[in-house]
Amino acid sequence: MLSDRELTSEKIAALQTFVSNNDILLMGITGVGKTTLAEHMQRIVGLRYISLGNITRAEIKYYRNAYVAELMREGGVWPFEAVSGLLKPYIEISTPYVLDGIPKHEHEAEWLVKQASNRIWPMIAVILRVSVSTAENRRLESLKYGQRPETPDQIKDRIDSFVKKEEILMQILSSVLGGVIELDVNGITPGNTVDILSEKLMLSGKANG
Repeated sequence: MLSDRELTSEKIAALQTFVSNNDILLMGITGVGKTTLAEHMQRIVGLRYISLGNITRAEIKYYRNAYVAELMREGGVWPFEAVSGLLKPYIEISTPYVLDGIPKHEHEAEWLVKQASNRIWPMIAVILRVSVSTAENRRLESLKYGQRPETPDQIKDRIDSFVKKEEILMQILSSVLGGVIELDVNGITPGNTVDILSEKLMLSGKANG
């Protein structure tokens, strides 16, 4: 498998066309590698990456929203009104985006559908697939590098929740989705997922804009 540094010019062009012509939702269970994929793509071709995790961590670090920051510090669940209020300015910018962090719940998917009605770019869902055990191990490993603290039971609950809700989330999004790309990344290092995506784009024709 090629590393991201060895991507051919054709694959880089495929990725560039893809991110320049679509709003992209990165979906999958926690620990599957969504953030790593987005960061690799950003480094290779540049893109507007909207990470709910990065946005909320900034709220905590800079205490810009005292209510939200305090909830997050205490491990609480904050209302979606706060989440959507943080995301909306990023969503409304008139360039395509790659979004990571929602939807995890039905009301989040419904909110995205409403936002999509004001966008000119097709929305494409990129769904990463990996075994639950691999995702759990990756998530536990990430805790060593400053990710938000979670117990193994909390990680398992988050994974189980997405698995149970994925079908209904996709049903809600179906009215605005221009396509779905599924990537089986079992046995693949997160850094090489971008290579798999570029190959799939070339085969599917989605690299043509």
